[in-house]
Amino acid sequence: EVSLSVDRIKELYRQFPASQEIALRLARGLVNLTIRLTIRQETAQEVSLSVARIEELYRQFPATQEIAEAFARGLVSLTNRQETAQERACSVDRIEELYRQFPASQEIALEFAKGLVNLTVEQETAREVSLSVARIEELYRQFPGSQEIALEFVDGLQNLMKVISDEALIEELKSKIEELRRRFGLNN
Repeated sequence: EVSLSVDRIKELYRQFPASQEIALRLARGLVNLTIRLTIRQETAQEVSLSVARIEELYRQFPATQEIAEAFARGLVSLTNRQETAQERACSVDRIEELYRQFPASQEIALEFAKGLVNLTVEQETAREVSLSVARIEELYRQFPGSQEIALEFVDGLQNLMKVISDEALIEELKSKIEELRRRFGLNN
């Protein structure tokens, strides 16, 4: 069980609170726990508790990119359980802060893109979704070789197509999606 493993690592961390390696292992274990909680359809509050623990580790080791990446992954799990665009936007803003601290981290950029896609699902206006998709496109341009970020960009474009009615714009978005699919061999 993931929570049992996390409890064992927590105990080690209590014994060695200055150990960055143990903190990283604990952060990764907590990410796995947030993913499990999300899969089991637990509440945002329960996922939030694990994310808060990861944030504590991040605050203790703010220069450690791997812990920041774990924090970003935890925040994405949280966005999966949050019910409103406002809640998701707050989590996405926190991921963006991590991205600004580690702009070369493709992993954080990917988590930022995932969070933005999750946000577009709850956004109500074409303008809001369009702004989020533009942010995903910026990430894609920053990491043009990333198939994972390209896939998030495709998902964002598809979500944008659901909220617009301009046929010419829809065709333009379809063309962009097809171009990305061809470039990366995407089949979704």
